[in-house]
Amino acid sequence: MDSITIYQRLHSIENEVDKLSNTIFALKNTDLEKHGANYEKLSTDAALCAERIACRLRNLIRITDLTGKSAYMKEAVNALGIQVSYGDGILSVTLPGLFPKRRIRSSTAFLHDPLHYALKEFFTNHDVAPFKECVICFCLVYDRELPQHRIKDYDNMELKLILDVISSYALFDDSGLYCDAHHTTELGETDQTIIYIMEKDKFPDWLGNRMKAKNTLSENM
Repeated sequence: MDSITIYQRLHSIENEVDKLSNTIFALKNTDLEKHGANYEKLSTDAALCAERIACRLRNLIRITDLTGKSAYMKEAVNALGIQVSYGDGILSVTLPGLFPKRRIRSSTAFLHDPLHYALKEFFTNHDVAPFKECVICFCLVYDRELPQHRIKDYDNMELKLILDVISSYALFDDSGLYCDAHHTTELGETDQTIIYIMEKDKFPDWLGNRMKAKNTLSENM
């Protein structure tokens, strides 16, 4: 990639940064109580803009190829707080809070590339067999300090896209023939999404323990 092309791409990123700055300024001056719909649109625009900036900067980092993609992805996994763990027959994948279903076309690489890396690293270093007949539990955690009207319907999340990534490593087949789904919403310290996968016989005890939490609402699918 020549210097002119790099300059042009940096200029494009700079324009996106200016756009993000302007949107954040507008957010700071928007009355959430009076103009909730506008606040939601502005905050969504800001988040999507930040994702575009991150993805474009990633591409520029890879130009030199001095550290390699994997070195960067390891840092991205840590920055996003992605965690994969396994214990007592239960696989858990922790992610940042997910977007409501996107209203415009946008890149999914912001989260999916680091998630692919985290899962590949985990399954390379741990002897965990793919689940066949299992329950997939989607736990959506919302910051308890923020308004609860932010809580979205379960079908308004990009969970299917995330599950497609996870299933390529952790599931024999993600169809309803083999997998049941359970959704729970909780209030916590920060927005995050935790996906648990377990054999069906482990689900009753897991659910019983989970429901003891005071700030939990659940729904079976």
